[in-house]
Amino acid sequence: MTLTAPQLAAACGCSGHAARRWLGPLVQAMARYGIDTPARQADFLAQVGHESGSLAYVEEIASGAAYEGRKDLGNTQPGDGQRFKGRGLIQITGRANYAAAGSALGIDLLANPERLEEPEFAALSAAWFWRSKGLNELSDLGEFDRITRRINGGTNGAADRWERRKRARTALGLDAPPALRRGDSGPGVLALQKALAARGVRVGADGVFGPATESALVVFQASHGLVADGIAGPQTRRALGV
Repeated sequence: MTLTAPQLAAACGCSGHAARRWLGPLVQAMARYGIDTPARQADFLAQVGHESGSLAYVEEIASGAAYEGRKDLGNTQPGDGQRFKGRGLIQITGRANYAAAGSALGIDLLANPERLEEPEFAALSAAWFWRSKGLNELSDLGEFDRITRRINGGTNGAADRWERRKRARTALGLDAPPALRRGDSGPGVLALQKALAARGVRVGADGVFGPATESALVVFQASHGLVADGIAGPQTRRALGV
């Protein structure tokens, strides 16, 4: 399938600007490393979205001093902890991992570790790590918790990762969201109303699907070549990005 910027924004929970910036590098990286089914892509984007704070961070916020002397990461030289702190969309960490990633990507990351902050290599390193750890195969088996453990070493942030997976699968058309119609209420309706308003359709945002929301939805559907039934089914929700 061809990933679009709106799908990426929904899958990773990022802004439209961030999605447009990262779309090319991520599409290239996923193609190179066999992340080539909607299910694999949903799992990958969910994990990357969590690790990068919705594509906002390509460098670990902490100094990296905690990794000093970590021989399991290959940090054998003074200063390795800070020099080889987490970078890239999946937080490559440690001298050994930088060396392996650099070899795979054809760049000298030991001499230039900051290159993992560049969009191209931030994305490629994440996809390289994904395949090198056998995560395509785990995705095919639906083993999302095992994927988390191989990335994180534990299950840190599991609830957020699962929520992101749910959003990513919906964005990529794997799990259809429920239809919204008159009489419904809650966060889903509120998101629908805000999406309509953002597209220039006048409607209040109170989280209640009443006659006014139904009428506004019919206007949007009619103007976008959708069935104008006032029900926010899968096609209408995809068109609105909710």
